[in-house]
Amino acid sequence: MLNFPIVCVDGFFKYPELIVEWSEELEYNKSTGYWPGVRTSPLKNINQDFNDSFIKKLLSSVYNLNFEYILWESSSLHFHKHIPFNDDKNDIRNRSWIHRDDADDVYNNTSLAAIVYLNKNIDSNSGISFFEHIGVATQEQWDKETDMKHKLYTGNKVNIEEYKKIKIEHESRFIETASFKNFYNRMIMFPGNLYHRIDNFCTGTDEQRLSLNFWMGPITETNAYPLERIYNCNL
Repeated sequence: MLNFPIVCVDGFFKYPELIVEWSEELEYNKSTGYWPGVRTSPLKNINQDFNDSFIKKLLSSVYNLNFEYILWESSSLHFHKHIPFNDDKNDIRNRSWIHRDDADDVYNNTSLAAIVYLNKNIDSNSGISFFEHIGVATQEQWDKETDMKHKLYTGNKVNIEEYKKIKIEHESRFIETASFKNFYNRMIMFPGNLYHRIDNFCTGTDEQRLSLNFWMGPITETNAYPLERIYNCNL
């Protein structure tokens, strides 16, 4: 069951240029295989005030924090950079694998996730798409897909024909339900149990694809979840 709607807010930060400048001063860590590109350490370990202000601003899109009290076990906020795996925008390696954040080995308790796009000049088709799972995979298929993904994301060579075959088979088990373009200072928030992917790592320029990525969960609260309030209406 989904507890949160997908939320899209344009012009999310008042001064996005300052945030982009700050992102260029930080160190980035290589992927462990669960995600593509490089990312910073959790920002709560670097600037607690920014981290807390971001969470408050984000949650304000679905809660009135003057009246509602929300608790969560953990959260993680990072700057994230992506580099294309091939110069050809249409190369299958330049879109991420469809996945759920709450099933990820790193963020497997995710209730809520969000991304803020931070490139001024970018190919807008490098946004995010959401999916419904319509097929069934065997454990052997999942293991092959995970192994192929980890190889690519950690910089190891993959057999491109084998990669294409496994990736296409993987994508055939999903149907796209919604998508959002990549626009500067746009925030997309979504439930952690919703299947999604990055549509393209290419920016259309020499810049790396820059975003601010967020995960939170599990969430407990004194009131109903946003979608629960909607579903409980008689209409």
